[in-house]
Amino acid sequence: MQYLPSEKQALKLLAEVRCFKDEWITFSGWKLALDGGAGGGTSLMYDRSLRIANRSYPYHDQSTLNRIVLQAHRTGLQVAFHATGDRAVDMAINAVETALKASPRENHRHRIEHIQFPTRQALERIKRLGMVVSTLPQWIRFNSEAYRQMTNDETMSWFFPLRTMMEMGIPVAFGCDVPATIMIEPK
Repeated sequence: MQYLPSEKQALKLLAEVRCFKDEWITFSGWKLALDGGAGGGTSLMYDRSLRIANRSYPYHDQSTLNRIVLQAHRTGLQVAFHATGDRAVDMAINAVETALKASPRENHRHRIEHIQFPTRQALERIKRLGMVVSTLPQWIRFNSEAYRQMTNDETMSWFFPLRTMMEMGIPVAFGCDVPATIMIEPK
C-alpha cells in the first residue's frame, strides 16, 4: 500500500500509480494515518482528558479526508486507515460512507487498521458498509494493563472488542505490526 500523507501528495500519487500484480508483489491500494497511538498520548479520542489522547489531533480534517478517500476509492483499489481511537475510527467510517455514496462499489474491502476503541455504533456502521477490521490481538496481552492505566473503566469496556466484531460478522484480520511491536506473531 502507498501511504498518502497529505491531500496534495495524494492527488499527485493517485494520478500516477496504477494497480499492478506479478508473481512477487501486488499493489493493492492506499494507506492513510488518522491518529497516532496510546503510548504517545496521540490516539484520537472524543475524550481528550484520557492520557492516551491528551496530545492527539486529527491528521486531516473530515472534509479533506473525505476528498482524499473519494479519489483513492475511485482508483478501484483498497483504502486502509491507521485509526486507534474512537474519533479516528469514526472519521474513517465517515470518509468511506461518503465515498460509497458518491461512487458505489461492491466488495471494496476498505479497512481500518488497529481499531482499538471502536464504539458499538461504529461497529454497526462498519458492518453495514462492508468494511474490514485489521487488528493486532497481541496488543491485548502486551498492553492491556498500560491502556487500563491510561484510560478508565468505561473506555476499557470496549477495548479491542474482537468477539463482538466476529459475532457481528465483520471480517477481522489479525496482523503483527512489525516493527512497532516486539512480538512478530499474533497470539
